[in-house]
Amino acid sequence: MEAFIVSFVAGFGFPLLPIFLESLITDGIAPTHMALTAVVYSAAVGLDSRSSAVTFVCLFLATACSAIYGVDLVEKSSYTEYLISAWVIGLSALVYSVERFGRHYYDNEPFLGL
Repeated sequence: MEAFIVSFVAGFGFPLLPIFLESLITDGIAPTHMALTAVVYSAAVGLDSRSSAVTFVCLFLATACSAIYGVDLVEKSSYTEYLISAWVIGLSALVYSVERFGRHYYDNEPFLGL
């Protein structure tokens, strides 16, 4: 269980730290930053997954958020695009948590060999 907790903090807390700090410092998160975080986080979760279906879905979501990022650069983004990015981040975090729980709790896989 310790390996799962450490893995969760390392895989969830650290990647999302920049947007968390931005929300604390500026009282909000720029839509472009939310979209970029969704792209990187979703792609990382997908590439780390053992399931090819999860990899495909996460890479598809990362591509969709890349398009949202491009639209945000060209024109004023809508709240819907912001919410889509937030949902992608949340879904990726959920998938990451479920997979890591299985790896570390049921399979007893150590975190980084520790």
